[in-house]
Amino acid sequence: MKKVLLSAAVIMSFIFLTACGKKAETIDGKWVLTQEIMADGTVYKGDDISTYESYEISDSTATFKSVTDVFGEKTFDLQVEKINDNEYNFKIADTLVFTTGKLEGKYLMCTIGEGSDAVTFVYEKE
Repeated sequence: MKKVLLSAAVIMSFIFLTACGKKAETIDGKWVLTQEIMADGTVYKGDDISTYESYEISDSTATFKSVTDVFGEKTFDLQVEKINDNEYNFKIADTLVFTTGKLEGKYLMCTIGEGSDAVTFVYEKE
């Protein structure tokens, strides 16, 4: 009887720990720009960012929205292509990549440019 109760307790503990485990972030949802990181390490956030940007992602499609004082609101649709477990191409057309994003914990990171011209845009899920 003790073995049965002990086995039941172990199984219940396993189920509880598995059910309460933290779920990995997924690409689906609305991601809003919260930081811009320049190649020299300068970080802009909050009111220092002059642009509102977001990605609304569902499966293999995304809507990108950008709002600035100079250009107003621009919105366009993108195709989402999974490259590997945490990396995605956001494509304007089958052969034209707008940007590549990588899930890093609770952040979606998109880097534009290379070297001293690189800027990393950091998005958080809303």
